[in-house]
Amino acid sequence: MNENAVLKCENIADKPYAAVSKLSSFKKIRELVALLQQYFYTKYLTSVQVNTEELITKIRDVLDREISIYYYDSAKRNEMLQHFENLLPEMRKLVLSDIEAAYERDPAANSRIEIIASYPGPFAVMIQRVAHKLYELNVPVFPRCMTEYAHSITGIDIHPGVNIGEKFFIDHGTGVVVGETTIIGNCVSIYQGVTLGALSTSGGRKLRHTKRHPTIEDDVTIYAGATILGGNTIIGKGAIIGGNAWITESIPKHSKINGNDSRL
Repeated sequence: MNENAVLKCENIADKPYAAVSKLSSFKKIRELVALLQQYFYTKYLTSVQVNTEELITKIRDVLDREISIYYYDSAKRNEMLQHFENLLPEMRKLVLSDIEAAYERDPAANSRIEIIASYPGPFAVMIQRVAHKLYELNVPVFPRCMTEYAHSITGIDIHPGVNIGEKFFIDHGTGVVVGETTIIGNCVSIYQGVTLGALSTSGGRKLRHTKRHPTIEDDVTIYAGATILGGNTIIGKGAIIGGNAWITESIPKHSKINGNDSRL
């Protein structure tokens, strides 16, 4: 992203703005998510022509009310909101690619509507994709509240900093944890209980702004319970990681790692 497009909010530590309540944030997030679902999934959810411009205005209004806590300058706020609005078509393309991925890879899926209405993975990823754009725009707190909202509903914990390619599918999903600096390529599938985490956090705050979590290249499948740790760890294109594998070193492309195999 163009560095000039990233806005700085007022210093949080120096501003005694209204106390942030998780419950009030979750209420706003529910409202925002409902509007985003209408925007992303219009062609699946209704046969009635939707006024897209009116829908985007509503999305902006909900965001404006929330981020006014952090941005006192209305000009800065409007600039951020315009950046966000410009990114909505890109987000929709990615979100719809996730629905297609779920439909193509899960033989139990009867329809795309079923996936949209009931699958926890695409729901959590949809919210993370929106939170990620806000995170990139330097909006504080709210992106993390969004992904924690998804976590509270689905059991899937994806940090808003994670960079995710297209056609990403989390099947089942309960217990999935994906850390802040993880990079996930295109057409990746992961299953319940997978951790993409940091190898060590003993450095504490000194580790901020460093690559602490793994990189997952295109077309990788990671089965249930696998743990992949470390910022230098790369899972090569097309690799298959078996259930309960423990990995802290890079895996060559197109490898097949048995679930009993530990790569330390």
